[in-house]
Amino acid sequence: MSTGNYLNCSIQSLFPDYYTLKINDILIAKDHYSDGEYLIYSLDNYTTSLGAHIVNIYATSLDGKNSTAQTEFWVFSASDIEITVIKLEDYEVNTTSNELIVNISCKYSIVYNIFIDTIIVCSGNYTEGQLITLPIDNYDIGQHNITIWARSLDGRENEVKATFTVIM
Repeated sequence: MSTGNYLNCSIQSLFPDYYTLKINDILIAKDHYSDGEYLIYSLDNYTTSLGAHIVNIYATSLDGKNSTAQTEFWVFSASDIEITVIKLEDYEVNTTSNELIVNISCKYSIVYNIFIDTIIVCSGNYTEGQLITLPIDNYDIGQHNITIWARSLDGRENEVKATFTVIM
């Protein structure tokens, strides 16, 4: 992931005392500050944890006043989600061993849902290299619509649609 990512802020107070910095509710720093002094902290330790990270800064002044600031930063990937239908064939009614095989390629773990005729038939967490095999026996005669949806940890989404037909 990237490096050189910093949190850079300052606290203004006529009576400076101390501040507390937390990221994701974990104490990062607790120290004294001077009026207008820049507080600079590296965020590089968070670049492997995709998604939102919450930053809270609590400041206390010598005159007893408190202030709180909250913001967030996001770690995201430039990785795309590729959904490939490896096997999906039409089949004759009352046959067995008919299946859908799907591969989802993404650098980061994702969640997925598979729908047949708008009904969710399979969902879960997915990791790179895993094949998803789903039996599709016992469907009624006619065309059936499949939607495969996936979302990566950085919030990117992809969806693929396909159909299969059960024939007489």
